[in-house]
Amino acid sequence: FSGTTGATFDLTGVQVEVGPVASAFELRPIQQELSLCQRYFIRYAPGASGVVVASGFASATTQIWSTFRWPQFMRALPTATFTGWEFTDGVSTVTATGLNNSYAGYISGSWWSTTTGATLGRAYLLQSTSATSEITFNAEL
Repeated sequence: FSGTTGATFDLTGVQVEVGPVASAFELRPIQQELSLCQRYFIRYAPGASGVVVASGFASATTQIWSTFRWPQFMRALPTATFTGWEFTDGVSTVTATGLNNSYAGYISGSWWSTTTGATLGRAYLLQSTSATSEITFNAEL
């Protein structure tokens, strides 16, 4: 390999274990692997602007509540990170400046966002503002 540039080396079907005794090789379907991973971490990154991921309502002019439902039961109560999102009522948009946990369960959670200029009692949709918008929910201990 020392004289090769720009090549790739693929290694698959390998199981590494600690200890002197190897267990039977386990090859799980990709959907099962994804489900197991989503118990620890979920990422919403639509890759475009204007993609709606949640609905909510304004409980004040400075606060909008949203509910998220996870695709799998989380293994612990998740924490969130939030970048590049806004709320729209179909006419105007309100910038969301944070995502704060009100109630996070193992299958869903209610979160509120700090805003400016929301209309009290109005329904809003949470949508991405760019291709780099991202929300993550992390249940790693």
